[in-house]
Amino acid sequence: MATPTTDICLLFLQDVATDARTLNIARSLRKAGWSVTIVGWECNSAVQRLSEQGLTVLPVQPPQTRMLWQWLHFLTVALVKAPVAKVYWTEDLYTLPLALWLRYRRGAQAVVYDARELYFALSSLAHRPVIQQFWQWLERRCLPYVDGLLVSGERDLQAMQRQYQRLPDQTLVLRNLPPYWQEGPTNRLRQQFQLPPDVPIVVYQGVLLPGRGIEKIIAALPLLPNWFFAIIGAGPEESTVRRYAERYGVADRCLFPGAVPYDELLEWTASADVGVALIEPRSYSYELALPNKLFEYCQARIPVLATRLPAMQEVIDAYNLGLTIEPSASPEQIAHHLQILYRWKRDPQWVKQCAVAARQLCWEQQETEFLRWVDVLLTATASTASKASSTTTQYTDAHISG
Repeated sequence: MATPTTDICLLFLQDVATDARTLNIARSLRKAGWSVTIVGWECNSAVQRLSEQGLTVLPVQPPQTRMLWQWLHFLTVALVKAPVAKVYWTEDLYTLPLALWLRYRRGAQAVVYDARELYFALSSLAHRPVIQQFWQWLERRCLPYVDGLLVSGERDLQAMQRQYQRLPDQTLVLRNLPPYWQEGPTNRLRQQFQLPPDVPIVVYQGVLLPGRGIEKIIAALPLLPNWFFAIIGAGPEESTVRRYAERYGVADRCLFPGAVPYDELLEWTASADVGVALIEPRSYSYELALPNKLFEYCQARIPVLATRLPAMQEVIDAYNLGLTIEPSASPEQIAHHLQILYRWKRDPQWVKQCAVAARQLCWEQQETEFLRWVDVLLTATASTASKASSTTTQYTDAHISG
């Protein structure tokens, strides 16, 4: 094996500056003493800031072309840019083949796969079965060579066990929890868009994709004449969302700050009154969704209106974070529930309850277990790598002497 220039190399086919999970993982690994290099899309805005935190970021510029060519371009460039590492850590299925190839070519100690979604049941591929079968085949082929597996929820773990039967021995449930935030309410949205201090604001944050329920909030806005809807994020559906707002005559009450750096996100969120997570059960992956935004709303101390799906329902009920509605809820029902939750935000008892939940539903609560899991994984794989190296040396010596 070549001498490693970094302990852990994270590979990610997105912009790490706006991705909570990758940032939290990288920062925890660095804090524990490992050197960390991240190879990801764009990331230019994050290079200097993250380097000050001890993280090395190697950006790959995405070409303006179809997704297939973007994927192949990333794999090609990342193959050259990725440093020699002890561990190749892939933050999605799309970079897993690259991580396995780098381990094979460079003799790395381990490969970690963060299965942040159920890639065998993606919502975006619900009507493209051939492509969906390809990703399912790829995941099935790659999993036996993975040393450590991360999933974002217990239900996802159970689904993967049913799908693939055998998973790596070192498997951990790592929820999409944000770091603890105690700054309190802000006026970021009202200042940015020059809004009166007393107008209600409902917020959606995340990628703009089909099935996220954004249009449902827009359809309910005419029933909430003094409300504004902040859509924090970017994605392929942005133009569709803007057209939808114009159709309903509420374009002047839909706010588009765009995608913001993750380190600034909660400052924006905490200036809203209600958060929404109206995920539609378009796929098995969406049915079991337990998204970042659910926990980020809690950290920002705003109640959430979510779809009545099992994983979200379980957390919301356990911590009284908000209300849930059926996926088929009407605009009238959505508007009614938003008005109820607006009053919750001003209830001192609920605010106190939410503050207690925020202490429990934060990254710091799972960080110790996560780092212990990494220690166990690296100890186990170091032993295996040592034996493999010893066997290779013995074979080489015998071959030369023979």
